[in-house]
Amino acid sequence: MALVGNGRFGQQLSTILSSRPELGLRVVGMIDVVRWDALEHVYAQHGIDEIIQTDPTLPAEDNLVLLDFCDKYKLIYKYVPDLFETYAARVRLGAIGGVPLMELLRTPLDGWGRIVKRVMDVVGAGLGLAVLSPLLVVVAALIRLDTPGSIFYCQTRVGRGRKLFEMYKFRTMHAQYCTGEKYGGDAASQFELQLRGQLNERIGPLFKMKRDPRVTRVGRALRRTRIDELPQLINVWRGEMSLLGPRPHLPQEVARYAKHHSKLFTIKPGMSGMAQVHGNAGLPFEQEAKLDIGYIENWSLWQDIILLFKTFRILFTDRNAV
Repeated sequence: MALVGNGRFGQQLSTILSSRPELGLRVVGMIDVVRWDALEHVYAQHGIDEIIQTDPTLPAEDNLVLLDFCDKYKLIYKYVPDLFETYAARVRLGAIGGVPLMELLRTPLDGWGRIVKRVMDVVGAGLGLAVLSPLLVVVAALIRLDTPGSIFYCQTRVGRGRKLFEMYKFRTMHAQYCTGEKYGGDAASQFELQLRGQLNERIGPLFKMKRDPRVTRVGRALRRTRIDELPQLINVWRGEMSLLGPRPHLPQEVARYAKHHSKLFTIKPGMSGMAQVHGNAGLPFEQEAKLDIGYIENWSLWQDIILLFKTFRILFTDRNAV
């Protein structure tokens, strides 16, 4: 961990932690003046996983730098509170050797909620793969009979903590138009860029087009019914995705995100979520991001149950997917 701030609390914590190795906490840096380059240096040298801000009088702009840094590298952030902050919400109060500390909770999923959500994901994905296996086999056969090419389409997406992973879908495009070295390669990528520039129907960094000329006959039916998304149950089972959460997007789309969109990477992406239930692909990206950030900040098991039921309802009634 790194201690930030000067004064008696910093020295007191450093002394306590150095004399009590059983706590499992080791101070690898003490930073008096908050500067991004100093934080980067300590992080690069020692690989810190926690920052404790020890100065209750630290200016707000310095605190914002620390919060941004912790958000970027997904570090635990704790601080010594003043009198009034001990009554704040969305924090965990604790102490080390008599020094009061507060840990900022980015989402209810920082604690037991994450375990509950993972159990629900494993059970849901397992049941889904077992129950839907006959349908998956039929769909695979239809894709193979319709057009030449692979049955599944793997695409790199950005997950929790901006970690890249391969997301699975049933292939809905002609193989020569699927981007990536395994598929259409540079020619397919250039064609997609052309479509993005001329025919994108979505406001923001994401690309959506209802009458995509690359989609096959079977692919259109799979997209309308959202059956093409079912292989993502494998991603959920593997722990790369969740049943519910912000949708995972492409690295080139994430590169166009604004700074405040970083909150979207604090939890695993989902097969469905607030934006899909409340607006589908027609929502402007900024509105989608607000819905997803609201979900992250106010998560509850009951909310997930409601969203799952709404998702099932949409699967059977809505045919506006692209």
